[in-house]
Amino acid sequence: MKRTALALALLAIASNASAIGIAGTVLTTGGQPVFPCVIDVTNRQTGQKVVVANNNTLANGTYNLVLPSGRYDLLFKPPIGNHIFQGAFQDARPNNNVVTVNMSLLTGHYLTGKLVTTLGAPVSPADIRFKDATGALVGDVQDNGVLADGTFNTLVVSGIYTAEMAPAITTHKVPQERLSQNLNADINLGNVVMQDGFILTCTVTDASLFPYSGARLTVRTVPGHDKFFTPFNNTSGTGVVQVVVPPGLFDIVALPPPALEGSIATVTQYNWNAAADATLPNFALPPGKPLSAHVVGGAPSAPVFNADIDVEQMLAPTFPRVETPNDFTDGLGNFTVVVAQGTYRVTINPPVATKLLPLRVENVSVGPAGSNMGTLSCLTGHWIDVHVVEAGTGLPVGGANIDLINLQTKDRLITIDDVTAANGSTRIVSDNALYRVKISPPNTNYDTAYVAGAFRTLQDTTITVVMAKHGVLGVGTPQAGALQLASPWPNPARGAVRFSFSGSGEGELSIVDVSGRLVATPWRGTLAGETSAAWEGKDGAGHAVPNGVYFAILRVDGGRSVRHVVISN
Repeated sequence: MKRTALALALLAIASNASAIGIAGTVLTTGGQPVFPCVIDVTNRQTGQKVVVANNNTLANGTYNLVLPSGRYDLLFKPPIGNHIFQGAFQDARPNNNVVTVNMSLLTGHYLTGKLVTTLGAPVSPADIRFKDATGALVGDVQDNGVLADGTFNTLVVSGIYTAEMAPAITTHKVPQERLSQNLNADINLGNVVMQDGFILTCTVTDASLFPYSGARLTVRTVPGHDKFFTPFNNTSGTGVVQVVVPPGLFDIVALPPPALEGSIATVTQYNWNAAADATLPNFALPPGKPLSAHVVGGAPSAPVFNADIDVEQMLAPTFPRVETPNDFTDGLGNFTVVVAQGTYRVTINPPVATKLLPLRVENVSVGPAGSNMGTLSCLTGHWIDVHVVEAGTGLPVGGANIDLINLQTKDRLITIDDVTAANGSTRIVSDNALYRVKISPPNTNYDTAYVAGAFRTLQDTTITVVMAKHGVLGVGTPQAGALQLASPWPNPARGAVRFSFSGSGEGELSIVDVSGRLVATPWRGTLAGETSAAWEGKDGAGHAVPNGVYFAILRVDGGRSVRHVVISN
């Protein structure tokens, strides 16, 4: 498959009694001659290709095609691999003269690779597509089809794009996307392994079962609610859509055509288990009702822009999520989403950069006329920068989930951006309450980590949490048995450091410096279950210790657990 790039062309008529045909110059958009460049000529009236002598450009990019009078279409074909797009000119009309057609051809870079199965066999047919930062498909793409052997060599105008690899539905292969591909230079992806998947067939209609054309299907992971990549997710004229997904649990969401988002609600089938090809029951989209509010926050109070709105059915304990397109506040702090009649839980999530705390409103009733929640005020909090590193190596741990559990109510603090990035860091907004901090690992390679004791912040705070590798003993990892020493907090510390630990038996918590010299003993006694202790950052004589790294060693009845703490006064 080829997509011919749009080319700029200049058509001029030149009177020349001695010759008839088409002539001109072929340059890149940067002004460089295109050589060699083959020029295919087609008779526009018959559709037949015309054999022309010397149908190549010269070194200076010029060409001269001797043709009888007539109407012709031209296709300019630079060699594959020279980073220049083809160009087309339609309906050149020499009439006992020479017509001048000058071409300016786009340049770009190549994305190459090979789509293969998990067994190494080629995957074809498939389409290679690109989206820009706005999510729009890039139009200037050439040779975007995958060949029978699974290879592709696709030319795209220079830029940074999301590259999409979309096999045909019939291949049963899960599509892939590669984010932030810098195609200001050629990229070779090598072998791209395409996962086996299952075909999901759905129909989307209105409440009277009339099919919707252009409705959309969204697939979200369970848990996590992350949007799964489904490039061809629009319904046909008969209301049918097919997507390929890997094995697993998903929420399947049907959305109305974009023009009807203001009047038609979405429908979700929850927890669909992809284990074979399947046809889901029809999605009959009900009439939608407006749910709106005005969101303010800060001091002085001001409209909150770009707050994310989450709507859930008021069905404890699962509170199923309702898909609501366009669910962000505008520049005036207003939002309107469309839902079916019912009772909902609505959560307002201001951007983390605002330092505003999320706000949740329960039992919001939406009737035939909709519901306006009035003005909602978000309180101001402060940032907690969390860094999660691997015990022993100090390498960042991405994908760790941060939960703050209120010690009084046992509720989790509502947080957004609460999963660490690839650099092991994230920033959340907290209030002044006392919490138990739990850091869930990204996978089974790590153990769950906790911040010691009752965690409370009154201002912007940074904490570093050491996450132990599962089954690997080391600094920050408890010995076998029930003995547990949680990560100290704060860490690094200015002054007092708190420790939380559990176990049973006689023992002590000691602080040693990097040379192994005993500095202090914050706790000594009988341990029965959980307890906590504080170290004021002083030695046994009551003097403040120098800044640096220290080790907290918990020894109980022969068991031993170690954590490191940094003093930075």
